[in-house]
Amino acid sequence: MLFLLPFILAAVPVVVAQLHDPHTAQVSVLHRIIHPTLPAPAFDRRGTLELVEGSYVYHQDGPFDFEDAILPQDDATLYQVALAFDNSYDPYAISAVKACHLARATHDALHLALTTDGSAFALDYFVSPTPHNGACLEQPHPSYPVALNTTVHARSPSVPPPPVLREPPPVTPAGEPVQPPAQKSFISKYWLYIVVAVVALLVTGPADEPSSGSK
Repeated sequence: MLFLLPFILAAVPVVVAQLHDPHTAQVSVLHRIIHPTLPAPAFDRRGTLELVEGSYVYHQDGPFDFEDAILPQDDATLYQVALAFDNSYDPYAISAVKACHLARATHDALHLALTTDGSAFALDYFVSPTPHNGACLEQPHPSYPVALNTTVHARSPSVPPPPVLREPPPVTPAGEPVQPPAQKSFISKYWLYIVVAVVALLVTGPADEPSSGSK
């Protein structure tokens, strides 16, 4: 039996990789209402994210409400949404909004940040509509929605373009930049042509004028 041990050990990483393959495993979506001055309640299961043909599809377990959550209705009360592997209740990514915004919200969005292999590693959660200033509005009878129209947005990692490097200026052996040649003046550029023109004028001289007594 000992001769089979290397083959068994070699097969173990394959099994583990299949159990945690982000392309086949589901991601649990958890949620809870929490207040920083009160004991933190446990997360409840809200739904799942399933990777279908390269895109995450959200499946909600059913209507949810927090009628039993007796919490202060102020800016500090938060509604947290989290991601957990498979059926776990141990979140690895958490995002939150003010719980008071749920009373008027009709839509929410899960923004997922993906790794290069397509697994979701970070979460941003948003609800709408919300006040522009983000303040909690007065609610005579605070209540939370039983359902929201949820959309999922996944963002894959992007590689920035490589920097465009300019060619460094030439330097002398001493390490100093090579100075460009000084600009020549008009005389220094064309003195040869000027000298040739002057010599030609001197050689030819003025034309001889005919004498007045000649016929």
